[in-house]
Formats: sequence, structure tokens, C-alpha cells
Amino acid sequence: MRNPATLWATVLLMSASLAAQDGVHYAMVTGDKVRVRGGPADLHAVLGLMKKGTTVKVVGADDDWRRVEIPGGLPVWVHSGKGDKKYLREPSPGEGVVLVNDLMIRGAANTDYPPIGRLSAGARVVVLDKTEQWARLLSPAGTKTWIHGAFLKRVDDQAASEKTWAADHVRSRRLILESGALSRQLAARDAEEKIRADKARGAFASYDVERAKPWDQRDTKLLRVSLAQVQSEAPAGHPDRIRAESLIQTLDHWDRTSKELVAAKSRFAEAEAEAQAAETRYAGSLEELREAKKRMAAAPEKGAEPKSRYRASGHVGRALPISGIGNSPFYALTRGGKTIFYLESHRYDLGDFEGKLIGVLVSDEPDRRPDVSARVLRVKRIEILDG
Repeated sequence: MRNPATLWATVLLMSASLAAQDGVHYAMVTGDKVRVRGGPADLHAVLGLMKKGTTVKVVGADDDWRRVEIPGGLPVWVHSGKGDKKYLREPSPGEGVVLVNDLMIRGAANTDYPPIGRLSAGARVVVLDKTEQWARLLSPAGTKTWIHGAFLKRVDDQAASEKTWAADHVRSRRLILESGALSRQLAARDAEEKIRADKARGAFASYDVERAKPWDQRDTKLLRVSLAQVQSEAPAGHPDRIRAESLIQTLDHWDRTSKELVAAKSRFAEAEAEAQAAETRYAGSLEELREAKKRMAAAPEKGAEPKSRYRASGHVGRALPISGIGNSPFYALTRGGKTIFYLESHRYDLGDFEGKLIGVLVSDEPDRRPDVSARVLRVKRIEILDG
């Protein structure tokens, strides 16, 4: 006879091996109108029928039975209360809040079958419709639903089956919600909320796009309209409303900053234009000055050669006797009535040039002598400039 401890260890090992082999996976219903029950035995209530080819999610096993999650869920029932004592409160059509602990979830509106789950006080549920004493719900998370393993086959492509199950879940849930008078109202509100939420996401995304632009390129007009719509449509205290209100204030800051930036750029452009104009005027004035200098250089005194040819030039006139100057009478070279040089020459009779405009072509270096206010220039070559 085998040791009981060894036998029990073998059972545990086989159970662990089975669990490891099965695990959470997706399977396909192989029969038509396969019953989904509230427990792993025929004595449990039938919750629904599955068509052949339906994908289900297997989350557990009990002998030959498999615990499954049905895409979209299934309708289940709870007792709504006895007399004045209510087990369920409805804040709005289609929404329910459980008021008691251990509220039994059942597969039919009676107590003929074992419960398939329990709800705690405060749990929120979707109410499809109601009778006098019972409320039909969309099966809450954790509701136990079972199918016999003989009608299930594990699929090879688990990733593809996961996508199939997710798509079926959305579609089936919508159909179940539309099947109840109360839940239809909830579905309509859900659809409206989805539209509102999509608008909010779009407005917030537009805000992020505009925020990435330079200050003076942001289009706040349309964005302000979108955010104002989010603010007006979201319920009081909703995060979307709070965020929209905050972003509208940010837009006010953007607009003020943008106006200040545009004004600053305008002032800068005006200053730059004025600087360019001043630079142009300066360049023009400088060019005029250069031209004037050229004209002055090109137009010497009447009858005179360019100044650079002569050591000195001016009119020859009589001067007071100067000690040390050999010739007599004495002569000076004047310009504008002012004596520039006293003249002496061993070559010329300076009297021949009295009153004439001359240019000194060759001379010794001017000589400064004591008690003489002007230097003495000994000329060696003279040119008459006024004929």
C-alpha cells in the first residue's frame, strides 16, 4: 500500500502540473449553444449560451470544468431589497451602488440555484433593468462563469486571440447595455462622455502643439474656444474642467506676453531703421566732405599754381627796415595783410616784384633772426603768378 503522504504529494504535483499546463490562456468554443454556468457542475444556473467559434479567456480550472471570462460579460441578478430595506441604490438610470455586504449574485431571478458571487457594500454595478424585487446587472468583475472543458480548445495563436477577445468584449458589452431599458440611458451618457472626453483630449493636444511654437506664432484664438467648450461641458470638479480653466489663464499670459514681444520687436525695428538712416546720412555727409576737399584741392587761388609747387606764395610789399637784411629797401611776402616772411635775395631785385603775387619755387630754409617777428626767406627762384 502506498504511503498517504507520497500519494498526497503526487496529487499536489499533478495539480501543479495541470495548472502550469493550462494557466491563463485563450480558447475557442467548439460546440454550438454551449451552456455557460454559474459553477463547475450541472446543478448551477445557466447564465447564457455560447456560439461555436467564440473566443473566451480561461482563468482557472476545476476538474473537467474551466472558469472563463466571457467577452462583454453576461446578465446576472441580485435581490434589490425586502420591504423598506433596500439592497441597491441608483444614483442615475443604469448606475447602481450596493448598500449591504454579501449581496448574492445569481444566475436567475430566484434562489433555486447556488449564488455565483457576492458583492460588498459600496460596490458600483451596471443595472440593465429591474423587476419589483430583482435587478438584472451586467456581470461584475470576478463573477464566476464556467464552461465544461470538453467544449473548449486552446488556440495556437494566443496574441491574435487576445485581440479578438478584446474586440468582441467591446462589441458584446455594447449589445448587452442596449438590451436593458436602464442601461441604454447609461450607454447614451457613456457615448456623450466619450465625445466630451475626445474633445478635451483634442483641445489639450492642440495646447501642447501651440506651446511648442515661438511666442509670436501661437494661435490662441481657436485654442481658447476649444478650451472654453471643455470647461463648459465637463462637470464641476472634473479634472478636465480644472485643467481647461488653468490653461485658459495660461492663454491670457501668452496673449499679454505676445503683445509685449510684438511691441518690442516693432520698437527695435524702428530703432534699427533710424540707425540705418543715420548711418546713410553720415556716409552721405562724409562723401560730401571728401568731394569738397577734392574740389578745394583742385581749385587753388586765382592765378596760383597748386600750393605744393611753392615753398611760399603771396604778395610782395615794402617792409620796415630790418637789421641784418642786406638789401634796401626791405620787402616782405604777405597774405591777407599779414607778413609771412621777410625776403632777401642775391639774384633778384625784389622791387621789380612789388605789388605782385609770386610763388617761391626755390629758397634756403627759412631763417629766424633775433628781434624779427617773421622768419627771413632767402629766395633763389621766383615765379610771378598774376601776370
